[in-house]
Amino acid sequence: MKHIQNFAEGLVEEGLSEAAGTFFGKRKRLEDQILMFEEKCKELRTVGEQVIVWGHALSFLFPEGDSVADFYTAIGVDPCDARHLMGGCWKVDFVFPRALFARKRYSKTVYRLYCQLYDAWELYQHGRYYDDPSRPGGKKQTVNLGTMRDWAKRLDDTIESVNRDNQASQVLQFAKQFRLGENEKERIAGADLCYTIDNDLAFPAIDMDACDFLLFPQLPEPLSVKQAITTFCNRLYATHKEMIKNIMDEVKQ
Repeated sequence: MKHIQNFAEGLVEEGLSEAAGTFFGKRKRLEDQILMFEEKCKELRTVGEQVIVWGHALSFLFPEGDSVADFYTAIGVDPCDARHLMGGCWKVDFVFPRALFARKRYSKTVYRLYCQLYDAWELYQHGRYYDDPSRPGGKKQTVNLGTMRDWAKRLDDTIESVNRDNQASQVLQFAKQFRLGENEKERIAGADLCYTIDNDLAFPAIDMDACDFLLFPQLPEPLSVKQAITTFCNRLYATHKEMIKNIMDEVKQ
């Protein structure tokens, strides 16, 4: 009889251990995913800040006033949406194009700088693929806004599932089945235990605002607006020749 009791107690202990392992295991895996997501959000923020750096450098090439906003209007971008890109700071390593005439050199400089801005924006929005050193012939994608938004949606689905199907009260109720005396006391007291622990331990949904994603307008592909940029720069140069010469001299130093 003692052997049967020991065997039964062993089964109880194994069942409780498995239930606890399942509960805490799922939570730990989800916590690890959320932590990794938060780290990638910081990494993406760094990528986005480079878009701002190139945007501010581009803005630096234009005379003060409405010329920066007029530039974005000329290439089909709402200036209000491009406010993060507007500034007056030159902090880039840049190879200036060659041209015989100053006006041509200016328009080519603006276009080349816009190409740099577009490349940084494309990297932030869509990322790029690179060789995976752990898998010969395999590819990985750099962190980008599109994949992070998709990841946030998948995490929210997982969070909803864990909150619904992996509740602490379920584990406690399961454990109570092996403590008949405790169930009897609750029955005599006339009230089942109402758990608030599920709400206390529930994972919150991903807060997209807290992710601090930078939002930029859709930028047109450089070749599609090359002529518009050239026309705009030529017109701007004709009316602000001396000011633009001073700007070009300053950035080349």
